[in-house]
Parts: sequence; structure tokens; C-alpha cells
Amino acid sequence: MVRKSDFPVFDADNHLYETRDAFTRHLPERYRSAIEYVEINGRTKIMVQGKISDYIPNPTFDVVARPGAQEEYFRKGNPEGKSYRQLIGEPMRSIPAFREPGPRLEVMDELGVDRTLMFPTLASLLEERMRDDVELTHIVIH
Repeated sequence: MVRKSDFPVFDADNHLYETRDAFTRHLPERYRSAIEYVEINGRTKIMVQGKISDYIPNPTFDVVARPGAQEEYFRKGNPEGKSYRQLIGEPMRSIPAFREPGPRLEVMDELGVDRTLMFPTLASLLEERMRDDVELTHIVIH
């Protein structure tokens, strides 16, 4: 079902999930060890400059929260004191539209979204963890 409105719809806060190699695929050799994925107790974690980060608990984004999962929280807060897991509900397997331009455009068409600003997810972690190394931040994000 394709939704259409009488006016253009602009989503100013859309997000994408980066692929596992998005920040490592083109790194020059001397920076290869700046970002690594490691296995800890059967879970994949991201290590930035030798420090494991839990800021984004699932940096592969193979399983994610459902779109709109935090709507109730943003509307009403958390007056019942639910855990984060309770707030976001049942997760889902990531779909191509969460990472790839073609499938994303198809979903946008279905939803009637004409334009959007796309923001990365994992990049926010990397920028924060590399805040003391501007050159590395630029190289990784570029």
C-alpha cells in the first residue's frame, strides 16, 4: 500500500544502520587497528582504539529495535519505570532498507515520504570515542 498526501512529506530525522565494514573497508593500513569487532561471551562488540564499547550494544545491527519502538517513550516518558528492553519491545532482524539506498527509497515511497535527512547510527559512537584524535575521526568517518 503506497501512502500519498496532498503535500510533500519531509522526514528530518531518519537513521541508517551502517554495514559492519562501513568504517574499516577503506582505512589506510596504519589505521586498521583503530576499529575492530571482537567476540565477547558470544556477542559481537566494537573496539575503538583498543577499548571495547557497550554504548551501542549490537554494533552489527543484525537484530534491531522495530521502527517506532520508542514512540511511547518520546510521547509520555517512562512513568512506569520500564527497562530499556521493555520500552523497545520485541526486536527484529535487520532488513535491507535499513542499510541500502534502493530498498530505503522503496520504503519511503510506500510511506509517502518525499525527502529525508539520513543520519548514521554507529558514527555517533565513533565520533565520541575518537574525540581526542581529530585526524582519525576524519579518516574513519570519511
